[in-house]
Amino acid sequence: MSAFNAAFAGLDDEQRLGRYRRLAAAALARYDLGSAEATFLGHNAGVAYRVQTAAGEPFVLKIAEPLGEGGWAPAGIAAALAWLVALARETDLVVQEPIPDRAGALLSGVAVDDLPEPFHCSLQRWVEGERVGHFTPEHARRIGAAVARLHRHGAAWVPPEPLAADEWEPEWVLARAGDLRAVVDLGILSPGEWATVEAAAARSDEVIAGLGRGPAAWGPIHGDLHHGNILFHEGEVRMIDFGGLTRTHLAHDLGPALYHVMYQEVAVRRALVESYAAAPGRGREGRARRSDPRPPRRESRHMAGHHRAAPADPHRRVRAARDRLPHPLPGWRAPQLHDG
Repeated sequence: MSAFNAAFAGLDDEQRLGRYRRLAAAALARYDLGSAEATFLGHNAGVAYRVQTAAGEPFVLKIAEPLGEGGWAPAGIAAALAWLVALARETDLVVQEPIPDRAGALLSGVAVDDLPEPFHCSLQRWVEGERVGHFTPEHARRIGAAVARLHRHGAAWVPPEPLAADEWEPEWVLARAGDLRAVVDLGILSPGEWATVEAAAARSDEVIAGLGRGPAAWGPIHGDLHHGNILFHEGEVRMIDFGGLTRTHLAHDLGPALYHVMYQEVAVRRALVESYAAAPGRGREGRARRSDPRPPRRESRHMAGHHRAAPADPHRRVRAARDRLPHPLPGWRAPQLHDG
């Protein structure tokens, strides 16, 4: 259990709310807001509050628990705040722009006597909008276009410190699929059906390996674009909660959004991918302007927690599984993320 969760374990609702209020008061004391009221929003890897000043100006106060169980490294939080500042100043995207504290810092350390260690907090502008539970093709088109604008800015953005990379080892998808092979032993899938699963995973590995590291395929991403982090306001897409920021394949940003609409008609998924691909800067010209000269960094995937070592021939299993896959797979069409 993390220090943050341990500090709240065993408290009743009234005691817990009291501790939240003291934590919020200590954090807000670092900002020149004057009289302000904080309303608890939720606890998820920290605490979030809606803050309303006496003048009626709304903000969101985020307090991240220390690195550990569910926590975020300060460097990662600082990078996300720096990108939000750049997005607010240099694009027409509406984001939760960070507010500096009295010392000019975007990320502040907050200590409270009855908590075991300091916590990092940031104050950001409140973004108005509503969550949409069921996307239409028009919602999806607007999401795809907004994500493309986000990625276009990221291709030119220079972070204050190098961003950690979220790497994919050879055959990563095929290895993760292998973790589920018990479905054959349990009789859920037949061996033939499982062979199709493996072949699809191998094809995914091939696509990932072929994406490259150019700015049209690799760079900073939001990292967590599900329904809860995509707001709509008068038809405009507003992305919030950039805590998943990392540097990886840009297509990884489309993955969560597509996953959360898999139950809907194919027109929704097609609209998202096609609007992303059709956005300015997604074609050959964008790919030719700039390349990343740095070699890939060998870092763990934060979702998997470990690497799978590459075999001597990293493509042997991919080719073997691919050869078992019908060509073309019925109903399957590779998404075209770039023009040309």
